Amino acid sequence: MAKKFDIEKLLQKKTLTDITKKIEEGWTERMLAEHFGVSKTTFSKYKQQEPKLANAIFKGYSKTIKEVVNALLMSAKGYYKEETKTYKVRDKETGEWVENKKEVIKKWYPPKEKAMTFYLLNKDPENWTNQEKAAMEVIVQGVDTMSPKQMQDKLENILKSKA
Repeated sequence: MAKKFDIEKLLQKKTLTDITKKIEEGWTERMLAEHFGVSKTTFSKYKQQEPKLANAIFKGYSKTIKEVVNALLMSAKGYYKEETKTYKVRDKETGEWVENKKEVIKKWYPPKEKAMTFYLLNKDPENWTNQEKAAMEVIVQGVDTMSPKQMQDKLENILKSKA
């Protein structure tokens, strides 16, 4: 006979906190289900039935998503990061390496074009689109009635209006 799963243990505050931390670390719900010895379907059913469990999972995802969005935005804007550079110094008289010298420097990481594009396409799609999407608008809007010249003119107008 199969051992019955103890849902009350899953709903204890410490367990819920552990679930939130595991989601923040990148665990999937399938991994959590395996960890607790239940199927993914059963785990999903518990999540739907138990608001505390759903909230613990949501908190983990929310924090992780915020961190990823912040990292993406930093990558899109560029940022400075303090780094410690360590090197040895020679004694001028003896020529021996005598001490480690540490220097804190601010290193500039320039913006990444792909991060900018991804961020703008997803956060402001009404004002930012890529050329493939603009080309699809031309194709979808009456391709069967346009001449090649009309299609080219329309595409150029769409691209100019998006610039």
